[in-house]
Amino acid sequence: SVVTARVLVAKFPGLETTGSLRPIEMGERVEVEGVSVMLVDANHCPGAVQFIFELKDGRIYVHSGDMRYHPSFRDDPILSGICKRVTTLYLDTTYCNPRYVFPSQEESIDYVASTIAGEVDAFNGGGGRAAKSPPL
Repeated sequence: SVVTARVLVAKFPGLETTGSLRPIEMGERVEVEGVSVMLVDANHCPGAVQFIFELKDGRIYVHSGDMRYHPSFRDDPILSGICKRVTTLYLDTTYCNPRYVFPSQEESIDYVASTIAGEVDAFNGGGGRAAKSPPL
């Protein structure tokens, strides 16, 4: 994905000049050796995607690593257009066991935001604003 490519370039400066990166936009269709490849958002973390591979004979393979299902997936034009035609679905099922229960995405975001706000507040002695360093 474009987001993942940005992370890689930030971590490994110069990588963008090697020709080894080919960032793909969400929903963009690219041909790789006769196979159509598209990405759709996996709603997991920034840059996480599901890969859709469509072969010339019509077979469709979907690979999803970590993803977080959201009802909006039903309205995604790419997913809804292929859902009944998928030949094989490859899933990362590391946590696909009922014993694992995770907070919702909204609860996780709220927790992180309130934790950060609390740390900023504590750092500022309860003032609630970001600290400013005195000029050197």
